[in-house]
Amino acid sequence: MKLMARRNSMITSIGKSRWNMSVCITVLKNSIVFLFFFFLLVLVSSCRRSSTINTPNGEYKMIDCQEINGGKFKLSSIASSFSVIPLETNDSCLIGGISKLEFYDGKIFVLDKMHSARLYVFDTQGEYKFAIGKRGSGPNEYMQINDFSIDKEKNLIYVLCDKKKLFTYSLSGQSLGTITLDFFADAMEYQKNQLHFVCDRLDRGNLIVTDIKGRILYEDFPNKRMGDNLLMLIHPFSKQDSILLYRIYLDNKIYEMQSDHRIKVAYEVNFGEESIDFEDLEDIPHREVKKKLANSRGKIKYLTENRNYIQLIFFDKQMPCVAVYDKRQGVTRSYTFENSVDDLTGLQYPLFEFTKGQDEFIAILSPMDIENAGSELTEKGKAVFKDVNFVDDDNPILYIVKTE
Repeated sequence: MKLMARRNSMITSIGKSRWNMSVCITVLKNSIVFLFFFFLLVLVSSCRRSSTINTPNGEYKMIDCQEINGGKFKLSSIASSFSVIPLETNDSCLIGGISKLEFYDGKIFVLDKMHSARLYVFDTQGEYKFAIGKRGSGPNEYMQINDFSIDKEKNLIYVLCDKKKLFTYSLSGQSLGTITLDFFADAMEYQKNQLHFVCDRLDRGNLIVTDIKGRILYEDFPNKRMGDNLLMLIHPFSKQDSILLYRIYLDNKIYEMQSDHRIKVAYEVNFGEESIDFEDLEDIPHREVKKKLANSRGKIKYLTENRNYIQLIFFDKQMPCVAVYDKRQGVTRSYTFENSVDDLTGLQYPLFEFTKGQDEFIAILSPMDIENAGSELTEKGKAVFKDVNFVDDDNPILYIVKTE
């Protein structure tokens, strides 16, 4: 009996030891799994860490919009000549609106993302050549087109479609591959072997930068700080030669993208005491922000840059204004939009959204714009537009001014 009791006690002890060992092994495994996921989370978080934004005071340029001039701003004060390119109209290239355009390699690449959802190619005389990509639900097709950018070193076109697909094409429109992003994006721009995206998801950064294979290098400017006030800019990027500028809604700083995960402040717009400091919009209701905007100065809607000038469209108590910053002299002139005059053609002052080369601004005109000008056209305007054969349903006209 004693022997049997001792044997049972030993069995129980061994069982307890094995159970304790099993528990220890389980705990150890769980700890290893926990540590694995912890370090994985750290790794992922490091991929999403903010880039380095370090611009000491005085190293960036100040665009001074504190004073709005009461006189007239004349386009001839910055531009000496102009030309127009009517884009050919046919059933293969019906353009409802131009979201983006770029001149390169003797071609004009024209994006219409709102209406036809196509990327069209014209020659520099405006003659239609072909479209890039194909709409549809099949392989290598898209339903929605969001943006495009050109790698001028490798002669490749990157096209962002359906907010998540990135197509690559040759300049002739040949499909070269597709990658799927692990985030949704509204806009993009290529620069120096990196792809820069703007994302509208609250749980992500507004700016996401990847390599050319779509692998995230870093993201910044968390959208959650905007709360209900998160809005996407029409043109968040501005590209001039090797410089890529980036903006975010209601931020008066203009950022320059650099290598090595670095971003610097290139410009800051000073709207004076009537501006609103939006450091953190997360807890401010959108209706309150709209009310403040209606009684303040700011809200930069458009920024267009060439070698010598930056043009801004902003609002002063809901009134659109034009600011022209001379980069050589560091001087800004601001006027209301209605006091800005196109004395080169006699047209109403146009919205210059795009650039060509280093010295030219481009505005998009409709046939109706020219018809409405009528007798207000200057002699030069009449001479140029009389040779333009168009009707109301024709494609837009590119109006190009060369700055001094």
